[in-house]
Amino acid sequence: MHTIRTFLENLFSTLPKREDVLKAKEELFEIMVEKYEEHKSAGKTENEAIGLVISDFGNIDELLEELGIESKEEDDIPVIDKHQCDEMIEAKRIYGRFIGLGVFLILFGIAVSASMKDILSLVGISDHSELMRALFFFLMVFIAVGLFVFSGLSLSNTNKPFESDFKLDQRARDAMEQGIATYQRTYQIGVFIGVMTIVSSVFFFVASGYVDQAESVLASIGFVVVGLGVYRLVANGVPMGGYNQALKRGDYSDAGKEKDRVIDIVAGIVFPLAVIVYLLTSFLTGRWDITWIIWPVVGIGFGIFAATYEEIKKNRK
Repeated sequence: MHTIRTFLENLFSTLPKREDVLKAKEELFEIMVEKYEEHKSAGKTENEAIGLVISDFGNIDELLEELGIESKEEDDIPVIDKHQCDEMIEAKRIYGRFIGLGVFLILFGIAVSASMKDILSLVGISDHSELMRALFFFLMVFIAVGLFVFSGLSLSNTNKPFESDFKLDQRARDAMEQGIATYQRTYQIGVFIGVMTIVSSVFFFVASGYVDQAESVLASIGFVVVGLGVYRLVANGVPMGGYNQALKRGDYSDAGKEKDRVIDIVAGIVFPLAVIVYLLTSFLTGRWDITWIIWPVVGIGFGIFAATYEEIKKNRK
């Protein structure tokens, strides 16, 4: 099946990525699979069955003509040079650091808010702790949102040529191939450090349940550790995404983009709702030291959904 899928992807590679074209490609894939099964049932070997299917469907000009689909001329596809690629990768590096810092500040705001009462009591302040807790949290969110917006606007111009169909000139492709090979080691180390940092935060969360006198402080330290791990993952992951985007690999391939659209829609609904639920329950109950549990629950649940959806898509194909 993989050979048939690869053949079909190459056959449609020069065609516009319109809905009718993608639909026609999927319908043709189903027909080719049916023909493959027929040849297998007739006693053909796997290679013989695939060869017969490809020979039957090697020319689909009549089908494309019926659909009114025309091949995209090479001259119609914008060509991106090495300078544009280098600018995009550098913009991705800055974007990753700013986004990672913004996420860290939000988690830092949650951490301080959870232990604000204990912190203020240490300096002899007992009044208006709830107000100061809320103000500090929203200050962190305000700064983080500013970083998100600024970094997004800074990236938009350099990333725009890569958002539609494009091709790299040979010098740019060679540079990106070499760049991703060189960066791979840095990326792997960064992911390892980030994951292990987040895993180590479990110690503080578990310990907070056994040490009553420092429950909120230990939970806050756990959030700070998670923030540091997330920063490392984002700061290293975004540039790698830039290389994949330039080379049209992974999530930036046609199959990856289809998967990401659904996951992005769900994420756009789930996480804003989680923020609302977290803030409402925290302010109404005043138990900031407990309501943080919403985040690992939502994170794990969303991770299970994303993995399940991807597996379903693979099985369907």
